[in-house]
Amino acid sequence: MFGNGLDREFDKAYQDIIHAFNAQTGTKIALDMPSGLHPDRGIPMPVCADVDMTLCVMGLKMGLFVGVAKDFVGKVINLPLIPPDDELSAVAYLSDKPKIPTRQSTAHKGDFDTVAVVGGHRCMGGAVIMASQMAMSMGAGRVTAVCHTTHHNAMLTRSPNVMVADIGEMSAEGLVGFDRVAFGMGLGRDAWAEMIFDKVMDGVAHHAFDRVVLDADALYFLAKNPCKLPDHVICTPHSAESARLLGVSVADVDNDKLGTLYRLHEWYGGQWVIKGANTLSFDGIRVQVCPFGNAFMATAGMGDVLAGMLVGTDMSVHDVVAWHAILGDRLADGAMFGIHACDMAGVAGEMA
Repeated sequence: MFGNGLDREFDKAYQDIIHAFNAQTGTKIALDMPSGLHPDRGIPMPVCADVDMTLCVMGLKMGLFVGVAKDFVGKVINLPLIPPDDELSAVAYLSDKPKIPTRQSTAHKGDFDTVAVVGGHRCMGGAVIMASQMAMSMGAGRVTAVCHTTHHNAMLTRSPNVMVADIGEMSAEGLVGFDRVAFGMGLGRDAWAEMIFDKVMDGVAHHAFDRVVLDADALYFLAKNPCKLPDHVICTPHSAESARLLGVSVADVDNDKLGTLYRLHEWYGGQWVIKGANTLSFDGIRVQVCPFGNAFMATAGMGDVLAGMLVGTDMSVHDVVAWHAILGDRLADGAMFGIHACDMAGVAGEMA
């Protein structure tokens, strides 16, 4: 009934037709867009057809991959009838399976980045442990977990190849020896945590790291203390954290994730990842949509693992997001109830 030009909500008559369509049995196929799904934002207007397959004959649409589109579009197949035009520029690009970087046979640990994973309040050590372990699994030369001393034994028991340091004794100057920093996982939100945030951000402002990842509670304090970030800083909020950073509602974010991505970059600079179904990533130049991943990944620790992956490799933010989701798909294969984020590191080296 309606396709790419839909820009208004259905009245009751059309809503009743959609409900009647959805109640039918048999295979349902949409052309270009399921009727009622917003072509750019991926939200029902306020209802939409629930189909088994969407055939795109004019090219893939952004609305098939954002919002709640994944609940309605079924299998998306692109069958373009128009030849490619070099003068056309895409709104976003669909991520493909990433290429895994190779190493020279004579490589040694000094050839690869030295990483600090900073976080882990007294009662929240798991996040920094998972992020540290994942950074090592991604190929970092050396990884130091800078966390509360309460977690040092657990960290060394889990991964004795990861070094530990006391976050309470950390200074901005103490980070200078690292190439990459992941910050915020399990940090907490009290006065002590804010003091740590100030120290780390002072280091970020005065030292040219190769890459810095801000996640979790670091984003909470960034919203309280907004500043412009260098290009090498990657922020990884979910919808609620994105809403806090922009002073809007979660619904505002979910209804326009592409617009949210651009606003976050405009306000704060840096690179951005909005986590969720069909994660969006923006490196300041190009937006990519990740088509991989599954509902089992909606579990504690997945964001911490992603932060560790981002600082453990030279791969682009887009490729790391795709790899993270593909690993989640591998873990979910055969799962009945759920998966554990801490198992991601164990399968990271199995990518073909």
